[in-house]
Amino acid sequence: MRPLPISEEEKFEGMSKFIDTLMEIVRPKKMLFIAMEGVTPFAKNNNRRQKKFLNYKKDREAEAGIERRSADEFGFDYNSLCPGTDFMSRLHVHLRAYIADRIRTQPRWVGIKVILSDASVPGEGEHKIMEIIRSQRGIISVRVFDGN
Repeated sequence: MRPLPISEEEKFEGMSKFIDTLMEIVRPKKMLFIAMEGVTPFAKNNNRRQKKFLNYKKDREAEAGIERRSADEFGFDYNSLCPGTDFMSRLHVHLRAYIADRIRTQPRWVGIKVILSDASVPGEGEHKIMEIIRSQRGIISVRVFDGN
């Protein structure tokens, strides 16, 4: 088992290696679309705000010695994965540089349209992916037939 990455640089490098692995497995011919969670609709924000508050409360309790969360062991605050945080901004900068480097140095990346939809683009990652699939395929709507 590999040790968990500790520094932010190690986390970013791990993400880059994971994308490299996916590129080797999938071998896209036309497009690579990387979608990150963006700002969510208002109704979902209330739910996320409540979760963040509870995480914050658990963090304060952990500092007081009341409880220890597993995330604290590794020194990572999962609230930093939200759009607009410094961590997400640095991740965006890293991914842009990584993509530019791969296009410049890796033959498999040449000729592929690479799209990075970062946290500054509104919408959830899976919704962004479906939107790009529909736009590329010209699908207006999807009908599911139940056999009746």
